Amino acid sequence: MKNEATPRDTTPPKKTPKDAPGAAIRIPDGVYKIYTSLTNAHIIDMSLSGGIIDDHNVKLFHDNNEPESTWKISYISAHDAHIINNGKLSQLMLKVIGDSGVYASYDTSSQSRAYHWVFKSAGTNVVYIESKASGDVLDVEDSNTADNTRILAGPYKGSANQKFKLVKIGNL
Repeated sequence: MKNEATPRDTTPPKKTPKDAPGAAIRIPDGVYKIYTSLTNAHIIDMSLSGGIIDDHNVKLFHDNNEPESTWKISYISAHDAHIINNGKLSQLMLKVIGDSGVYASYDTSSQSRAYHWVFKSAGTNVVYIESKASGDVLDVEDSNTADNTRILAGPYKGSANQKFKLVKIGNL
């Protein structure tokens, strides 16, 4: 009697895209509010707890006119990317720390890829905000719209909680 081996499945596993599709778009330098596409009333905000050299949590918060709820976006041509500084503490730049934590973090240089961001079109008037270092995109945790919901970075899924609207409110 012959042993019959079952054929092996040689189909490679499906790859899931990590970074958002499409070409990068250049955002004009300026001061912006960054709204989640989940609601027109919530923006990306920086926690005020901690000192100037501490990492500050980045979270969702209701729309307001506080400087910690604004972001200075600048294009760095040498890196073909943007840096995103907080409006209240401009020494703090948006950064992914660890697997998925998004913080406003202190750095004396904008040279590190950890601080570089790429904007990609996500439809009419909305963008994906992608970390140049990891390829992950900003993501509102669990699509929650409550104040203090964490902003994370994760693999691109194309979901509404990964889309943001930029509203320019001033020049640099």
